[in-house]
Amino acid sequence: MTESTDAATRSAETGLEIKAPVDAVWSALTEAPEIVRWFALEADVTPGAGGSVVWRWADAYRWQTRIEIWEPARRLALTYNQTKNSDHRDLGGPAETAGHEMVVDFQIASHAGGTWLRCVHSGFGRDASWDDELEGVRRGWLAELESLRHYLEHHRGKERRSWWAFVRPSLPAIEAWRALAPRASTGEGLIATDTLGSIQLAVPGLEADLMPVRLDPPGDLVARIPAWNDAMLRIWCDPQPGNGSMISLFLSHYGNRIPQEEEAARARLLGALTSALGVRVEDATVLEA
Repeated sequence: MTESTDAATRSAETGLEIKAPVDAVWSALTEAPEIVRWFALEADVTPGAGGSVVWRWADAYRWQTRIEIWEPARRLALTYNQTKNSDHRDLGGPAETAGHEMVVDFQIASHAGGTWLRCVHSGFGRDASWDDELEGVRRGWLAELESLRHYLEHHRGKERRSWWAFVRPSLPAIEAWRALAPRASTGEGLIATDTLGSIQLAVPGLEADLMPVRLDPPGDLVARIPAWNDAMLRIWCDPQPGNGSMISLFLSHYGNRIPQEEEAARARLLGALTSALGVRVEDATVLEA
């Protein structure tokens, strides 16, 4: 995380090396068919300065931005407006109704035969009411840019199938995270760790070794699933008002079906998630593309 040069705001910065050409990284950021292969479930792009980029997750979330800087294969800067209490289901309202202009600035450069990508997300207020928003965005870009790298390095040009389930248990995030481990009495659970520190998907009938890319409990687990044609799994916890939490499971896989029949496998994942957290299946929200 970095601090903005503007004394009134803060920023979150993420940088990573991607073993892919600069042009491929630019396309992944600016072309709708590419964006949906690593980030949003749906996207619309009107290219060029003054144009727009819209990211959507079905009817649950919509994030509209204006293109301020469009320098192909070099820099993409997007702006949107947000108050500290903005409804995250629809980000990017008109400036007169929002308190802060937010900027998402992607900077691209050739590096060691590949690409160095830097993302600076700025405009967060300095008062404590913005702390959770800043932390959530920081964690979010760390995970999403890993998804971008995973796509470009392992599945470039392939269509992605995505499945996102989230629930809101009346548990603090740390307790919800712990609840995902298999129960000693039944062995049922979602994620298991053995004595050597290895991590496995522990859903009965869907057992598979995980290769962690990012592990930051109780916030995030980002992991590859080699046995599922190098699919990617992300599980994360967000605090909610009233000492509750929102727990999300996002599965991305490319050019393949997960081992069992897909609908049945997803039903097992959802059943394991809701059972572990004491939530009814019908109370979960499920999005897919």
